[in-house]
Amino acid sequence: MPLPAIYGLIVLWFAILGMIVVEFRKFEYDYNVMPDVMRGRRERALANSAWLRMVEPMANGFAAMVPLLGIEGHRARVRKNLVHSGNPDGHTAETFVGYCMATSVLTYTGVFALFLLLTGEVRPFLGLVPALLAYWVPLQGLQTRAAQRRILIDRHMPYFLDLMSLTMGAGSTFLEACESINDGPAEGALVEELGIMLSEVRAGTRFTDALANMTKRSDSEELALMVQAVRQGEELGTPLVEVFEVQAETNRYRRTKRGEQLAAKLPNRLAVPNTVLMLAVLILLFGPIIVKAVRGDLM
Repeated sequence: MPLPAIYGLIVLWFAILGMIVVEFRKFEYDYNVMPDVMRGRRERALANSAWLRMVEPMANGFAAMVPLLGIEGHRARVRKNLVHSGNPDGHTAETFVGYCMATSVLTYTGVFALFLLLTGEVRPFLGLVPALLAYWVPLQGLQTRAAQRRILIDRHMPYFLDLMSLTMGAGSTFLEACESINDGPAEGALVEELGIMLSEVRAGTRFTDALANMTKRSDSEELALMVQAVRQGEELGTPLVEVFEVQAETNRYRRTKRGEQLAAKLPNRLAVPNTVLMLAVLILLFGPIIVKAVRGDLM
C-alpha cells in the first residue's frame, strides 16, 4: 500500500474516533444521583489521574449506552465488586463498564494504527486480543482489590475488638468508642467502614440498620460475625464489653485454626516445586555423565 494511502487511512481513522468522542461529550452521567461520599471520591480521582480525565468523556458515553445492552448480570457483578472494594474512584457500575469499554476501544485503535503505520497492512482483527485484554484487566483488578480489602478487614479485626473492649471497659458507649477509633491515627478499610457507619447514624439511620449496611459493603466473614454479635447483644441486653471480649477470644481461636489449616496444606502445595527442584539437581549432577555415556566417552 502506498505511504500516502497509509497516512490517509490513519487520519481518517482518528477523525472518525474524534467524531465519536465529540458525540460522547453530549452525554453527561448524572453524578447528582450518587451519594456525597461517592461524588467526592469521583472528583478526587479525576483530579489525580490525567488518564481518567482523558477517558472520561468517552467512558460517560459508553456508560449511557450500557443499560441498553442487556448485560444485567455483568453489571450486577461489577456493582458488587465496586461495593466490596470500597469504590475509591467513585464509580457506578455503568461508568466502570463504560471505562472498560473506552480503554478497549482506545487500545484497539492504537494497535490498529501502529501496525498499519509500521507494515502498511490493514489487519482489522489484529487488535481484538489486546482490546479484550484492555477490557478484562480493569475488571480483574477490581476483583483483586475487593479480595484484598476483605483480607485487610479480617487482619485488623482482632486489634479492633481488643481496642473496643478496652475503650468500652473505660466507660465509653459503642458509638463513642467507634468515634475515638475513627478519629485516631489508625487507618485502613475497617476504620473507613466505621466512618461510613457513623456518618449514617448521624444522618438519622437506625443504629442496627447502619451496622447491617457494613456487612453489605464487605464480604468479610469476621465483620459479619462481629456485627451479628453486636446486634444480638443489643437485642438481648448483654453488655457490649462482654460481647467484644468474647468476640476477641473467638477471633483469635479462628485465626489459630485457620493458620493450622493453611500450614497443613503447605506440604501438598510444595510437593510439585520440590519435585521440580530435585529433578533439576539430579540433571545437574548426572547430566554430564549421561551425555558422556551416550557419546561413548565415559571410559
